[in-house]
Amino acid sequence: MEGPSERHIQQGSVLAITCVVRHPPREAPDHILWFHGTTNIDYDSTRGGVSIQTEKKSRMTVSKLMLSAVDSTDTGEYSCSPTDLQPAVVTVHVQDGQNQQPVKVGPGLSGASFTASVSSNVILVVLLAFVRHHMFA
Repeated sequence: MEGPSERHIQQGSVLAITCVVRHPPREAPDHILWFHGTTNIDYDSTRGGVSIQTEKKSRMTVSKLMLSAVDSTDTGEYSCSPTDLQPAVVTVHVQDGQNQQPVKVGPGLSGASFTASVSSNVILVVLLAFVRHHMFA
């Protein structure tokens, strides 16, 4: 794994996570599922403010999860789980403006990649990005 596996994000921000699965031609995963802990996240989620976009290409499948206006209930592990492959996991900590932990500075604060080998031909990369008007001002 490259970059920190834990992220801190301010309450009210937009959380964006991108999962990229590289695969041989015509061997794309059937589905990419997103989870917050053990709870499946999809457009029907009771949380609301959920957007998932998945694009299949000949050698790559890209799925993007966006959660608007995060709050403390959004803290936890997020995983991208392609069909028949091991998931990649990122831990997110949502902070209110009054109890902020120090924010780790370094590569990937606006986009970090996490890589896990799932077979000799497939690499799973998760990019984590935080978007906000005045991010960590």
